Amino acid sequence: MLIPVMRLTTGTKLLGESTAHSMFLHLIDAQSVNEAELVAILGSREVVSQVMSGKQEITQEMAKDLGNFFHVDISLFEN
Repeated sequence: MLIPVMRLTTGTKLLGESTAHSMFLHLIDAQSVNEAELVAILGSREVVSQVMSGKQEITQEMAKDLGNFFHVDISLFEN
């Protein structure tokens, strides 16, 4: 199942455009994912904390693992 993303345009700016980080946070919230599940996917609490805070970008390998876990296309986690 893929989640549609609405994009609204005004001039050359896109409003409401999703980022990898915002999609990650949305899916965690929508599916009530807990820290232990994220640690199992991403490898450590430190990495989970860094990714959730936006201090670390989602890597291609993380995107693949997150896509499998959330049952979404990995392109949702690409910037």
